[in-house]
Amino acid sequence: MMYFSASQFANGEQNLLVRAQAGFNPNSLVSPIRDQIAALDSNQAVSDIATMEENIDDSLASQRLTMTLLGVFAGLALILASIGLTGVMALIVTQRTRELGIRLPSVPAAGMSCGLSSVKGLFSSESDSLRDCSAPLSPVAP
Repeated sequence: MMYFSASQFANGEQNLLVRAQAGFNPNSLVSPIRDQIAALDSNQAVSDIATMEENIDDSLASQRLTMTLLGVFAGLALILASIGLTGVMALIVTQRTRELGIRLPSVPAAGMSCGLSSVKGLFSSESDSLRDCSAPLSPVAP
């Protein structure tokens, strides 16, 4: 490890951090700090004065942009997936509409009042054996 003189290899940037009390406006300290630095060395330049919140916001800006874009594209993917799923379901229903038209008249009237059990029987491979309902309602008029 080697140590070098700061005057030979000076860092391009020097920072001065000043802590203010809670509830105190940190921007009101800028002028007195400039005056104190000028009193010590009149050739010393003072620039890029910012609060710690501003520095943190600047350092997190790229990550914030990345996460915002990720959220936007995730939402777009969700919308496209839902549109695609809706299209597939519409295609399946369209293809099976004729099949429903053939099977519905063959279901007995008591089976129509069973509700979900009748519908499940329509789409299962064992649709010939529909369960009877214990309390049939009035049949639905065609």
